[in-house]
Amino acid sequence: MATTSMMRRAAASAAKSFTSIRPFSSTTDFNRAELPTLSYEYDALEPVITGEIMELHHAKHHQAYVNNFNKAADEHREEIQKEDKSLQTLAQLNDVMLFNLGGHINHQLFWETFIRPADFQPPKGMLKASIEENFGSVDDMVREMIQKGTGVQGSGWVWLGYHLPSDKMYIHTTPNQETLERSGLKPLLGIDVWEHAYYLQYKNRRPEYLKEIWKVVDWGVVAERHASFKPEDVTSEGTSEEEKEAK
Repeated sequence: MATTSMMRRAAASAAKSFTSIRPFSSTTDFNRAELPTLSYEYDALEPVITGEIMELHHAKHHQAYVNNFNKAADEHREEIQKEDKSLQTLAQLNDVMLFNLGGHINHQLFWETFIRPADFQPPKGMLKASIEENFGSVDDMVREMIQKGTGVQGSGWVWLGYHLPSDKMYIHTTPNQETLERSGLKPLLGIDVWEHAYYLQYKNRRPEYLKEIWKVVDWGVVAERHASFKPEDVTSEGTSEEEKEAK
C-alpha cells in the first residue's frame, strides 16, 4: 500500500532531475504546476505534426494534467500533512497525483525536444558516439525506438534513456504517464505514443508517426541532457530494469 512518505519520495524523485521542471519546492511543500510556454508556434513542426494537433495536445491535454494535478494538490493539501489517514485514501491520492504529475513532466520534456524541420541537424559529437557505442548506429537506435514504440499497448511513451551507474543508454517504454526515472533511467528523449499525439493526422498509423517525428527532433537539446549527467551524479541508484533483464 502507498504511504505518505512513499508518495512524497516518488514525486520528488520524478521531479528532481529536471532543472526546468519544479512542480515541488521540496518534498513537503506542494506548489502549483504551470503550463509551459512553447518556444515555437503550434504550426512550426509542420508537415511532421500539424498545428491543430500541437494546439490540442499542448493547450488541452497538457493543460488538463496541470489542472488535475493542481486540483488534487489543493484538495488534499491539508490531508497530505496528516499522519492519520486511511491507506485507501493514500493509495487514491498517490494515483491521482503521480499520474497528472507524470503527464506534466513527460510533456515538458516532449515539447523541449522539438525543432523546426528547416533547422534540423543530426546528432554529433559525444552524443552520436555514445549512441553508436550502445546501439551500433543512430539508424539502428531509431529503428529500435520505432519498433518498441509501435509495440506499446494502449497509451504510453517510448524513451531513449541513460543509466548513470553503468554509463549506458537503453530504449524503454512506460505505460500511461509513468515517468522514465521510476525505471532507474534518466530521460534523454521521449516520444508520446498516446493517440492524442498523432491520431488526427496519422489515424491508426502509429509506425508512420514514429518514423516521421525524427525529422523534428532537436538533437542539440538531447545532447545537452546527455552532457548534463556528470560522473559525480553517479550514486547507488541501483540497477535499471534493462540491466536486470540482460543479466
